[in-house]
Amino acid sequence: MKFKAENIKVPIDILTKTNPREAVIRVLKLQENDVKNFEILHCAIDSRFHKTTGIYYVYHVRFDYPRVIRNKKISEINHENQTEIITAQDRKKETVLIAGTGPGGLFAALRLIEYGFAPILLERGRDLEDRIRDVKQFWDGGQLNTESNIQFGLGGAGTFSDGKLRSRIKSPLTRYVGERFVEFGADPSVLYMGKPHLGTDILRKIIANMKHYIETQGGEIRFDSKVTDLIIDNKELKAVTVNGDTEIPCSKLILAVGNGARDTFEMLDRRDVAMSAKSFAVGVRAEHPQELINRYTYGTYNGHPLLPGAEYQLTFRDTESDRSVYSFCNCPGGFVINASSEENGIAVNGMSFSKRNAFNANSAIVVNVTPEDFEEDSVLAAIDFQRKIEQAAFRLGGSNYHAPAMSIASFLGTESSVSTKPTIQPDYTKADITKCLPTFVSLSLENAIYAFSKQIEGFETGVLTAPETRTSSPVRIVRNAETMESVNIRGLYPVGEGAGYAGGIISSAVDGVKAVDKLVEFSDKL
Repeated sequence: MKFKAENIKVPIDILTKTNPREAVIRVLKLQENDVKNFEILHCAIDSRFHKTTGIYYVYHVRFDYPRVIRNKKISEINHENQTEIITAQDRKKETVLIAGTGPGGLFAALRLIEYGFAPILLERGRDLEDRIRDVKQFWDGGQLNTESNIQFGLGGAGTFSDGKLRSRIKSPLTRYVGERFVEFGADPSVLYMGKPHLGTDILRKIIANMKHYIETQGGEIRFDSKVTDLIIDNKELKAVTVNGDTEIPCSKLILAVGNGARDTFEMLDRRDVAMSAKSFAVGVRAEHPQELINRYTYGTYNGHPLLPGAEYQLTFRDTESDRSVYSFCNCPGGFVINASSEENGIAVNGMSFSKRNAFNANSAIVVNVTPEDFEEDSVLAAIDFQRKIEQAAFRLGGSNYHAPAMSIASFLGTESSVSTKPTIQPDYTKADITKCLPTFVSLSLENAIYAFSKQIEGFETGVLTAPETRTSSPVRIVRNAETMESVNIRGLYPVGEGAGYAGGIISSAVDGVKAVDKLVEFSDKL
């Protein structure tokens, strides 16, 4: 008989003496020898009540047991709902192009290979090792390469990130994506941990493995190959232009660019591809000693060997501006990074390695922005909004890609003898960051951070680095909800974060897989 048990709380101290399987079985009061095929479906840390009842690991599990179990926490599995996923079939090998090699593009390629296709991926940036060298050179004080940086190159922006494998979307494909990550080198725990992450070091190895597999299966990745135009006839895609001079015949293009591909959005607008402006968020990166965040989260359990570097989640509703302010994309034990991709502009982000053992924790703290905030009523007005902030930050930092930074105490107008040192490279400049942010953003941040400082003791000892502008795509490339094809250009399939339909590695990867399934399902030419 098959059973599942959910929300099984195991005190962390028990797990120092035994393994999760034995601990869960003990809590459920089952005969250990009778439990077969034990599987952890989900695992998360609950530290909300550490001051009174301690810290728990919370498990969802399933297992086989030879007899009926009378326990309210345990239920029998009669059947499991499964969504049908199209599987590979023999089909005509029409060439499908993919623009972009972030999660959306790579997983679209992997899915196409399952169907028997040999996709061609067009990547404006460079291969992994070349890209890593270009980024390092920039961070060491060298010149910014506008086509090979944090935004562009094999793996997309996620290559230089915390490598979070978490998502709020409800799709059976999230499991499929997770399993493929494991296939290419991720630890199996990413399939059940509540807040799984890879770290930039592990993610780079996985991306290299994916590239190798795609090429061994007949796929091709062309680097330094930017899609600069679409050849459209009677609302139907006929070809793409690469680097302004090379035309590739194409009736199917999966457009999986990142949210920093502003010139691509401008090209699509010129070609009258249906797009709309969308809301996003802008703000700053906050850094604090990891120890401070650990103490806030874990209390007296801080330092426990089974507890990872802590994250925090803060939200605030600014009644003065009627805007939401929230922490976003925590990177425990990580670094703030210079994620610039345009000349004379600065954008920052967060990154960490798999061990998350650096001194500082960092997190974006951002304010919601809507199309009503833009100076013009146009699809591309949001890009102008972002760009003005980034260019103002560039000037404020000294016009040398040094990011402007400011202690939280100074930002709040208070005094503090202690302040966290920024980690960003090539360097930072002490400056009043409000001078590069819109007034409504600065005021909402000030109100929120003042409240956060009351919530987390020592929060005011942190430092803010500006600006965080690339939280999500500023546009949405409008597509048919059923077919995932552009609503007005046949053969164009916009997917992932840049297209405005995902937010992170997992959701972007799922979107790429879904697009391929729909492309095959609804195409009458394959």
